[in-house]
Amino acid sequence: MNVLIASPFRFVRQIRENLDVIRIMIKKFGFFGLFELLKSDVLYDYRYGVDTYSAVGREELFTGERLALQNRYCPSTFALIDLAIREAHALIGDEIRNCHFVDYGSGKGKVLIGAVKYGFPLARGIEYTERLHRVAVCNLEKLGLNSRAESIHGDATEFFPSPRDRVLYFFNPFEGVVLDQTLQNIKTIEPEGKRVLVVYNPVCDDIFCRYFERVAEKVSNPGQAHYNVYVG
Repeated sequence: MNVLIASPFRFVRQIRENLDVIRIMIKKFGFFGLFELLKSDVLYDYRYGVDTYSAVGREELFTGERLALQNRYCPSTFALIDLAIREAHALIGDEIRNCHFVDYGSGKGKVLIGAVKYGFPLARGIEYTERLHRVAVCNLEKLGLNSRAESIHGDATEFFPSPRDRVLYFFNPFEGVVLDQTLQNIKTIEPEGKRVLVVYNPVCDDIFCRYFERVAEKVSNPGQAHYNVYVG
């Protein structure tokens, strides 16, 4: 089938597969906000031939004990990514231009794309599932971002950030012992300066507060996304 014909069909199929996400977005953003979301996020995939916006249920990604600890893949919007980075910028200052960025549970690599667009010299993501990792690698290759963005296929409980990794992003990827061990790993590494964690849907605030100082509890507008900011 001609690519020009196939691509619109692929785009429509992605919309249908994400009707639950769209319903939530209408409730949170309203119809005008949803239009802006479609323009900046969903059409981004269509324009560049990538796959970042479609959600994936956790039953399709995990089995056994991990099924209870991991959450489904639901992508961040570019607006939320930019908001998180601005929060970190406000705390770190212009030093942020020399900092590296890490996304925990990086899925299809969308947050890495947003971080590179913002200007980070290096953005890395740690992704447990091979399926999502492969999609992320393909996306980054298509966009020509391989030199500044990297998807790592691995377990966050075995990953240690570098001292230069000072902006850490969590979109509620996992909970319980997985989160606790991940935060322990982060805490063992002394950063080169102030380190900021931005956490959306912070249902495990108690675990984050064991290791880091919470400095803000906020709600995005538009979108009504709850997020916390931690330093340490």
